[in-house]
Amino acid sequence: MGDWAILSGTSWEGWKWGSRQEIALRLARRGERVLYVEPTLGPEYLLSNPDAHGARDLRQEAQRLWICTPPRIPPGRWLLRSLNRWGQARVAAGLRRVLAGIGFRDPVLWASLAYQADLVGRVPHRGVIYHYTDPARGRATGRRAALLEGMHRDLVRASGRVLVASRVLEEECERIAPGRARRFPPGVDLDAFARAAPRPSGLSPPVLAVCGVLNDRIEWGWLDALLSGGVGSLLLLGTIETRSARAWVRDRAGTGRVLAPGHIPHGEVAGWLAGAQAGLIPYRVDGSEDATFPMKLWEYLAAGLPVAASPLPEVDTLRDACAPWVHTGSGPEGFAQAVCAALAALRGEPPAILAGQDWEARVDELLRITASDEWGQRVRTV
Repeated sequence: MGDWAILSGTSWEGWKWGSRQEIALRLARRGERVLYVEPTLGPEYLLSNPDAHGARDLRQEAQRLWICTPPRIPPGRWLLRSLNRWGQARVAAGLRRVLAGIGFRDPVLWASLAYQADLVGRVPHRGVIYHYTDPARGRATGRRAALLEGMHRDLVRASGRVLVASRVLEEECERIAPGRARRFPPGVDLDAFARAAPRPSGLSPPVLAVCGVLNDRIEWGWLDALLSGGVGSLLLLGTIETRSARAWVRDRAGTGRVLAPGHIPHGEVAGWLAGAQAGLIPYRVDGSEDATFPMKLWEYLAAGLPVAASPLPEVDTLRDACAPWVHTGSGPEGFAQAVCAALAALRGEPPAILAGQDWEARVDELLRITASDEWGQRVRTV
């Protein structure tokens, strides 16, 4: 059994439950010891996210699973690399003390964000895994984008293995360090969705669920077309992140055809989805989401829902394997047609490909990676 330090990009109890929490829980259940390190917060982040967790003491979440929040770091890490190095040195000093205090020696170091490139060399470890799920620059421009991309390249080169969510990200990493990238899409808790009891939403059927963070990646105009065309009611499950998204929801709240209960604890999502008739992935098609593998695809299918999605590259790749459960369309009219096709399709058993997407299968793969001779040789040469 081994030790893992997972440097995450999300707080354990925050508004976004995702891959790192799922992996951490399952590694601990397998007998691995896991320290889940919440993101480092600077003043600029706290100003725009007032509900973000502040620094807390180390705490034990479950057997063999600890959570810690690093100290806050000085502002300016997006302006100068030297300021990020200074902040990450402060984080690393605290992390070394925590690791020593719980008896971790040379853990696998799991990095999630580009700025962590300036931390990995300051903490003892037996190899680095970089979990790369979204383009490093995000929507940043100018100096900040250049800084993020430089840190990302350094982190790819410092890692024994880069786990990527999509083909686009794999190709990008291959250009930086050939042979490092490995496809590692999100998983799903199949048992949780199979046993979920429906939670009534009070909406008139068909209920169309949009699950996930609600922000400007959503094509809100397409959802308007569904409402105006009488295609169904909208159940919006997730934190409303942007001002424009909040305005959209507020302006339609009185229609009786839109319900947005806000942040839903992850353990309750399956029940909400069990009461819907279709799952939607209405992401933008301007190229900004081409690297995305939507985690909700597997969750909708596990809940027994047909899916209507934007023609994202990763969804298109899986469409035939998931037929007749997954339909794609672009633009207000095309997406509405995809929704209608999804609702009308005759379906039997869930697609066979779903059986291999459980989180347990992802953990099996992780443990194979870190036990392999290739991993040992690679981390010795990085």
